[in-house]
Amino acid sequence: MTNTNDADWQADWAIEIDRGRLALDGSLVDAINALTRAQQALATLTSTHIYDTEFAENPQGDDIASFLSDSLRNTRAAYHIAHRVIEDERT
Repeated sequence: MTNTNDADWQADWAIEIDRGRLALDGSLVDAINALTRAQQALATLTSTHIYDTEFAENPQGDDIASFLSDSLRNTRAAYHIAHRVIEDERT
């Protein structure tokens, strides 16, 4: 019976790992999408069509743009690293 319990435990553990990996993958995709939307919103606010002076003419607008750009770059890198780990484990 110990082998059955071990097998059950290992199967449950593998399922939990798969769930966690799917959650990580999905969360990183969601974060990339949210950051992309934020970047687009800021671009709209600073466009010549709308030109929100609080964002277009103040250093805070540049800071936000920089933070969003850095965050997107870092989140994309995290996604690619995690995705590589997940795919390597499947092979």
